Amino acid sequence: MRGRFWRGRGRTTPRDVENFLQQLHPNADATIWLNALVVRAYHAQALQDDGCKAARTSKAATDREAADRGVVTATRHKIAAGDLTGIGWCELQAVLLDCRAQAADVEVARNLYDSIMAGESQAGADPQRDPLIVPPAAPDQPAAIANADTGTGEAAATTDPSSPDKEDIRNGSHLDDETDGDPKKATTVEEYVQAMQIYRENADKPPLRTMVEAIKDSPLAEKKYGIASLSNIGKNGKPPKAALVRAYLVGCGADEETITYWEEARRQLLTRLIRQRPPGR
Repeated sequence: MRGRFWRGRGRTTPRDVENFLQQLHPNADATIWLNALVVRAYHAQALQDDGCKAARTSKAATDREAADRGVVTATRHKIAAGDLTGIGWCELQAVLLDCRAQAADVEVARNLYDSIMAGESQAGADPQRDPLIVPPAAPDQPAAIANADTGTGEAAATTDPSSPDKEDIRNGSHLDDETDGDPKKATTVEEYVQAMQIYRENADKPPLRTMVEAIKDSPLAEKKYGIASLSNIGKNGKPPKAALVRAYLVGCGADEETITYWEEARRQLLTRLIRQRPPGR
């Protein structure tokens, strides 16, 4: 399993991890992939150390570190064996970190874990709850010019501050109805972004300046974004980052329950896209 996937600590990307899982268990479900990822992370240090003293002592050392993080040894060994029944994310994350898992491993593991949890929670979901088509009333925030966000990793384009809505998502192109505004029906990035735009339309289409102010003032927003970031969502053909989706919804007046629904939909879309990706891509 060395070679292209094992490119050295600090260089592996989430896509590398996803490709590895796809090659190991083609089109498997999130549970199988997560089990494989955890087992790989647990044994990766020993494999890379090739039997040196650090490898022989790593198990005992990481057991102690896990205990320091509040994870008992029995739980740690259960996770290492691939049995994640009844395991919470904090315990799983602690074990991954103690195994020196790379950031890419932890990120993919979190997406898979959340996808599993989202699937389990759907059975008890309230069918009457529809935060997608009828969002909360748009926030009543004073309009103010905000500086365009920088360093977010999203595509950036020059925007006209005097007419920010001219640079809306996909340049304000015609809205189709494939998803009916429900992000969980989206099968492509374009459909997910389109659902975001529909949500904003149903929230009385708050101006981008107003959205920026709402994001800046809301504790629900994990990061602050400017007009450029909001207006360029999806233009690079990639799924928007989770923090950007959250901020966009906050700008439209969404509550935490609504945001959680959209985050679940995003994770499901990412899982679908990974499975559709040709091997080795």
